[in-house]
Amino acid sequence: MRGKEFCQLISEYKQALKEAEKKADKIGKTLVELLRPYIPDITYTIGGCDEGIETVYFWSAKYREGIGKGRKIKYPLFDVEEIITEIFPELEDHIRVISADVETEVANEIRKTLIRFKESKRLNRLRRE
Repeated sequence: MRGKEFCQLISEYKQALKEAEKKADKIGKTLVELLRPYIPDITYTIGGCDEGIETVYFWSAKYREGIGKGRKIKYPLFDVEEIITEIFPELEDHIRVISADVETEVANEIRKTLIRFKESKRLNRLRRE
């Protein structure tokens, strides 16, 4: 490989990273919008100390703290990450949901919401963007 080819490779690499970050941001925003009715303070970030932009992290500090406060927890609890990857298996190993286990009723509502979204025209519009 020559110097100019290498410089071109670097340029293409940086552009690919920018594109990947834009798409990760869109995934993060969309999932937060879909999950917020069930987990009001959910938020996300792209990348982390262990993984780079190939992983979108979601978390909710207040939800985890408040799930047992003042009421009895109805077990079992379901991992939101598993619910998301059940509906969108292509996101497995590309998302992490921290501190957001939900009770059966909420898990079922999240599943319904994600399935409706997956089947919607809105998802097709996002794919084209």
